[in-house]
Amino acid sequence: MLHKFPQLFDQAYQPPDRRTQQEQMNDLLDEISSEVEMDSRLPDPVTEIAARLNNLKQPYRKEEPAGDKKGGTYYKGIILKSRMWT
Repeated sequence: MLHKFPQLFDQAYQPPDRRTQQEQMNDLLDEISSEVEMDSRLPDPVTEIAARLNNLKQPYRKEEPAGDKKGGTYYKGIILKSRMWT
């Protein structure tokens, strides 16, 4: 029956671990320390959420792109283009 699903058999079978307990413990500690090191590079979620909230509290200001000194022609063009699609 197992010959019909060799991929399932291969995934389920694990050869015996021939390392000593000390080697297993050292490998486990290495894995844990690498995970802790990776986690330390992530930003603090509380600080990140607080910064996002502060950004949302700031008044919204839409500035015209640099170089458009004609008194809002940039936005007038956008409005005219949007009216063409409606």
